[in-house]
Amino acid sequence: MLQRLHKSGQPKLLLTAAVGVGKATADEAYDIPAMNQHLDLISLMTYDMHGTWESITGFNAPLRATAEDIAAYGGEVSVEWAVNYWLDRGASPDKLVLGFGTYGRGWTLANPAQNSPLSATNGPCNPGTSTKDYNGYLAYYEIVAKLEDGSATRFYDADREVPYLITDEGEWIGYDDVQSFTAKLNFLKTKNLRGAMHWAIDLDDMTTYPMLNTIKNGLVGYRSDVSVVASEPTVSITTSNPGGDSSTSMPTASISDFPSVSVGDSTVSAPTVSDSTTGEDDDEDDLFESGSGSIYATISTMLIIALVLF
Repeated sequence: MLQRLHKSGQPKLLLTAAVGVGKATADEAYDIPAMNQHLDLISLMTYDMHGTWESITGFNAPLRATAEDIAAYGGEVSVEWAVNYWLDRGASPDKLVLGFGTYGRGWTLANPAQNSPLSATNGPCNPGTSTKDYNGYLAYYEIVAKLEDGSATRFYDADREVPYLITDEGEWIGYDDVQSFTAKLNFLKTKNLRGAMHWAIDLDDMTTYPMLNTIKNGLVGYRSDVSVVASEPTVSITTSNPGGDSSTSMPTASISDFPSVSVGDSTVSAPTVSDSTTGEDDDEDDLFESGSGSIYATISTMLIIALVLF
């Protein structure tokens, strides 16, 4: 393939992949050193870490895990853990793109008086008026609407660095907001990662795009000492090893505030994948363990801000 691409005379393109970050999936499915060698960017889908496939409340994308989390889930599940996992196994920080999600996942509490993280539940929360998802999946703008109409109270978990809210109807919803996005951006910078991606544009508050703008503004000046001008790729090809060694840089392009993307149906749900981190029934949709559908090389509504700064 590299031989054909090298001889095609076509403009140089980027080869990227969006990958699931569940341990069982990553251990089985990914050759991380080889991916790091051949891919230009590796986008970590660091969300869908907990959801209604589990019977206790949990956060969609906690930055960190607590000792209680590790005991409850039988291991660490967090953004920090996922990034370290990939770095420790051969991924270059210069190729890793951190995923941000503008949605949350909610449950109905078994006992509204017991409403902390890891509390018992009686299934998903009520579906949103727009997303209409019956598995506890809510857009950011649907969650904010509950705060604005006074039907919910927001709390912030300082240990995990993510917010959650409790509604008057006894629902518990974990999500991300500007405060938690800022914490994740600071973490991204401490790890010197390449940039950020965003799932999904139409789940943000589309009047002002507070979440998307938090990412964009938070990365202003980050890695500004690195050139954004594309260079010709260096491709080494031998007869015995057609894979060779490939290094490709991003082609020169202008980056607008909101790159044009194709957005599908207005009723949006997360990608459907399978497997389970906590030993629940195999047919439940565990989006954190992404199974065979974990690589989404082309996702129309995923904005790779990856203000991906070369």
